[in-house]
Amino acid sequence: MTQVGNRPLGQQLANAVAQLWNGGGGPPHSAIDASLSVVGIDPEHFSGFNKERKVREALATADDATARYLVTELVDLLRTEGAFENQADDAYRKLTRLRQALTPAGAHLDSSGVLTWDAAAAASASAPAPTAAGGGPSLGFLIEVLRRLPAASRPLVGTRRKGRPSIPVDDEYDVQDLVHQALKLLYADTRAEDPMPSYAGKSSRTDFFIKAESIVIEVKVTRAGRGEREIRDEIIVDQRAYQTHSGAKRLIAVVYDLANNFTNSAGFEDDLSQHSAGLHSTVIVVPWPSFS
Repeated sequence: MTQVGNRPLGQQLANAVAQLWNGGGGPPHSAIDASLSVVGIDPEHFSGFNKERKVREALATADDATARYLVTELVDLLRTEGAFENQADDAYRKLTRLRQALTPAGAHLDSSGVLTWDAAAAASASAPAPTAAGGGPSLGFLIEVLRRLPAASRPLVGTRRKGRPSIPVDDEYDVQDLVHQALKLLYADTRAEDPMPSYAGKSSRTDFFIKAESIVIEVKVTRAGRGEREIRDEIIVDQRAYQTHSGAKRLIAVVYDLANNFTNSAGFEDDLSQHSAGLHSTVIVVPWPSFS
């Protein structure tokens, strides 16, 4: 391992990176878990940890190559979430401390949050996304695809070339069609509306079931009269129901905010993402921009 100040790289950087999540701040658990998955670290090893401790422990126990890759992912996550736009004194001190810790490790962090490594370190600062147990993309990659779906749909949903008509996205069925297309590109066996065992006397179907990965994906869409409270209740029911599904080990509930009525997406994700009765639930909220 590379030794920086007589300590492995991850240990050297752990506190400086983790401080950005001090006091519950920073991007949500689901985003951190996605970053861990992308670099090949199982988020379940840190189940029950608060965000700051999760980041610290993951870095402190990583080998040097993984630590560099994880730092790159986490800094990119912080930049995406706007951490480098915060000019408050406390935030400025934390970012200054992070820059100071990165310099001896061969990295430079500019004022906009762009991280670069020197030539020797750069070779191990990135790697292809690992595959999941069933041979498909990793969990982190899948979540990133779901988050990027609105932007990826723009060529069809927004203003099209040569006056061709746009594809309307007005409700949950429209969004599910787009999700289905994305999933079919990633997994050959993607089952839409797969039957599941009855719960509380009611029969239902999954939105999507990826059998090889034991993943169920539920797609939610906001509209007038259907916001945070209503969708929260639906997800809680889904979580309880899928605990009885013998083939499901993970539930991803993705909420596309078509109505733009979410006020605390990060808190919503943190509150509902959990591990209970053998089911790991990841909840993500994705804004849906207006392309008109």
